[in-house]
This record gives sequence, structure tokens and C-alpha cells, in this order.
Amino acid sequence: MQYVSSLGGPRVLLPTSDIGRWIDELGTSPKPSSGLFGLACSINRYCGIISPWGTPLLIFGDDPSDIFYFEDEYDGLLVRWVGADSLERLAAFAIAEANTDSCDEMMEIEIVNEAMTIMDTDHKCFSTATTAMPHSQLMGRP
Repeated sequence: MQYVSSLGGPRVLLPTSDIGRWIDELGTSPKPSSGLFGLACSINRYCGIISPWGTPLLIFGDDPSDIFYFEDEYDGLLVRWVGADSLERLAAFAIAEANTDSCDEMMEIEIVNEAMTIMDTDHKCFSTATTAMPHSQLMGRP
């Protein structure tokens, strides 16, 4: 199972081919009040969608949490671990909730590129080499 862990700060799900574009547009001093990083920081819910280049990007809010990817559920189910006693209980709960369509917050996004990556939205504390950044590549089924 793939996951991304964070102590805070928004994360982004974007086509792997757009990682360089994301990093270039952030620049060397991203600010949470402006630019691309500001757009990502404007999502103050569990998740939301921004489209800076006409491509919808899924932004996960800045609460500290892990995000797990269950690839065999619904052609890919992303779940944030905000509170659960174990990964097994989290998975069982998330899958059961997704089956009822009664989630507090549900978002659908069309994946048009099968190679997707979840990563921190602010790269300034990481190397500019994408392999050095905490990230997880997801192979979806468009």
C-alpha cells in the first residue's frame, strides 16, 4: 500500500509529468498568501480542487495526517488518516463509508494521466530533484 506522511502543509495530487512545472512556478520563496502555493493554501477543508493550468489538481488540506491509496477500491481510493486506532480499522471504515455514499466530504476527479504523484506543495525544504522529495507515485486506471 502506498502512502504519504506529513506533519502539516497542503499536499497535491498531480500528473507526475507536471512536477517540474509545479516546482518552477513555486520559485525559491513560496508564500502561503500568493501565487501557486497561496492557491494550494487556500484549500481549508480536507481536500479541494485547483486548476492553475486548466488541469484539475487535488489539494489535501494542511492538517497533519497520512494519506493512503487503496488502488483496488473504486479504481483508486485516497483516504486521510485523521483518527483511527489502526490501519486495518481505518481501511475497513473508509471502504464501508465509500460504499454507502454518505461521506461528509467526497470529491471525484477525472484522472487523465495514469502516472500521478502525491507530494508536499512546498518544496523549499527539499532538494529540487523530484526523487529526493517525500512523494508517492500512483498508477491509476484512467
